[in-house]
Amino acid sequence: MDPKAFDALPGGGFVLSGSGGPNARSGQIFGPDGRSRRRYPLGTRLTHLIAGGRPGFWTGYAVEGVYSGDRVSAGALVRWGNAGDYAWDLRPPEPHHDVAEVSTVNVSGSAVHAVCRPGAPLVETGPGGTLRIRDLPVSRPCGLAVRGDRLLLLGGAERGVAGPAGRTPSTISG
Repeated sequence: MDPKAFDALPGGGFVLSGSGGPNARSGQIFGPDGRSRRRYPLGTRLTHLIAGGRPGFWTGYAVEGVYSGDRVSAGALVRWGNAGDYAWDLRPPEPHHDVAEVSTVNVSGSAVHAVCRPGAPLVETGPGGTLRIRDLPVSRPCGLAVRGDRLLLLGGAERGVAGPAGRTPSTISG
C-alpha cells in the first residue's frame, strides 16, 4: 500500500488510506496494538480523511473520484464506522444535489462541516444524518475551523469581489 493519509481513531487504533483505482482495497484499519484488522475499498481520489471525537471517521473526495465510477467516492463526503463500515454519504437536496467535490472538511465533536463545489455551500451533519446547507459569504475557501457556533474560513474570495478574502469569521446560525 502506498500511504496517502491516516488518522487516529477514537478509542484506539488508526485508519490508513492508500491509493488505487475504483473499488481497490485502499483503506486499512489497525487496532490499538498496531495489527491490521481490515482492508477494504476506501474510494478513489480521497482528499480528506478525518476522525472526530466520536467513533468512526469521515472521508472527502475530489471531482476525479466523485465521477470515477467508484460507488464509495460518488458520495463526495462519506461517514465510516470505527471498523471501516460504510455508514452514510452526502445526498443534498436541490439546488445543491450535484456535488462535484469536497474542498475542505472540519470535524468537531459530533458534527462535520464541509465546503462542497460547485457553489461552495457549507454542509453540516451529525451522527443522526440530519443535513443542513448554508450559503457562505465567500467562495472557494481552502480551510475552515469550527468552535461552538463560530466558523472561521481561510482563503477564498468574497462573493462579487475579485481577490482574496483572507480570514472571514462568521456565526453558524440555524
